[in-house]
Amino acid sequence: MTIGATPSGVATVSDVYDFDPEQFWRTRDSTVSEAQQDEARAERKTPYEDIDTLADLDISMGIVSSNQQETVDFLLEHFELAGMFDTAYGREATIESLTLRKPNPHYLNRALADLDAESALYVGDNESDIQAAENAGIDSAFIRRPHRSDWELNTWPTWDIDSLDDLHEICGV
Repeated sequence: MTIGATPSGVATVSDVYDFDPEQFWRTRDSTVSEAQQDEARAERKTPYEDIDTLADLDISMGIVSSNQQETVDFLLEHFELAGMFDTAYGREATIESLTLRKPNPHYLNRALADLDAESALYVGDNESDIQAAENAGIDSAFIRRPHRSDWELNTWPTWDIDSLDDLHEICGV
């Protein structure tokens, strides 16, 4: 039960193994978050090299992730990035949160409200990021990280970029 898990899938697995679905999902999310934290501590999960570009942008920024809030908070603190962002959202450790993952704009809309944004650009490396931006009615930039360099999209972003460095030109700063 990892990527693509759904409430009905969790219910099915829980029924088969006679688990309490909520407890099963909380345990699963906590276990996955701990594993990601361990990877960060061991320096096998690190920020992309162009992350420092964001510090140079004189704009309000937030993070919206389909990852667990516990993981998002840990990574921001561990890599000393929390000060770069004015808001950060990840999923709660509940089955219900599975329905709120991108492309659902729920967390993106919350971040936009926190930032009191009149216009926004959402940068992501997954089709669901581009779809979430479209669903929220904002511009998007698809970043072609090495693992996404040949990725074919069904939803067209406003911009297609190779690096966060390209944001200087897009944002005019």
